[in-house]
This record gives sequence, C-alpha cells and structure tokens, in this order.
Amino acid sequence: MLQISYRLTLDCPLYVILSQYYDYEHIGTVHPRTLGEYRLVDVREEGREILYDQVWPGRRRRTSRVRHRYLSPLTMEFDFLAGRYRGTRVRTRLAPRGEGSTLVDETYCIPGLPNWRWLAHWLKPFVIDCKVTER
Repeated sequence: MLQISYRLTLDCPLYVILSQYYDYEHIGTVHPRTLGEYRLVDVREEGREILYDQVWPGRRRRTSRVRHRYLSPLTMEFDFLAGRYRGTRVRTRLAPRGEGSTLVDETYCIPGLPNWRWLAHWLKPFVIDCKVTER
C-alpha cells in the first residue's frame, strides 16, 4: 500500500479547523470544485463514526461511500468503503501551532500500489488538490 504523507500549517485557529471536520454542511459551499457534496447515511458510536456518500464534482458525479471515524478529538480516519477510491484510507492529525495556526498532518494510504518513495512524490500532486503551500 502506497503511503503519501502531507503536512501543512494553516493560518487558522485549531477550533475553526476542527469544527469544519464536524460540519458536513459547509462542504458544498466551501469546497464544491474539489470535494463535491456529502450525503449523510448513518451516525454510529454516539457520533464517533459517521457514514456518508461523497458525490464528487464533475460531469460523471462519481460517488464514494466513506466511513469517518474520530479516534480522538484531534485524530481521525476516513475509509473509502465503496465506489471511487475504494480501499483508500486517510489518517488526519491536527495540532495547534502557535497563536492562531494549526498543523494538519495527513497520510493517504492507497491500495494496490507499492510503498515506493519516488512513486509517492510523483503521485502527490494528483492525490492532494490543495493550493496552500507547505511549511
């Protein structure tokens, strides 16, 4: 399984970043071109596990079934269970960085590919569609 790690510091307080991971309603308006829209399917384990369908933007409107698990308030996993990107896992860790900044540390685990460092470097721009620069 190929693993691509990505770390960036956002000039935004931790509580704002964390609240967006809990607020699925903002996706369609804030990220319509990159994330599309989310449709809630089920909430389990007292809200620590959320199942949703992600409808990707574009003409084909592909769908992924995703399980979003909160391992702690600042650590979570996204497992793509069916559809587009099936078998992929994204691990996210958040940490405060100074006053008003947040470190976002993510690892994308992509099945069916060997964990070769050079391959990760080549695929990273296609996996992470983000215009924010790394620090």
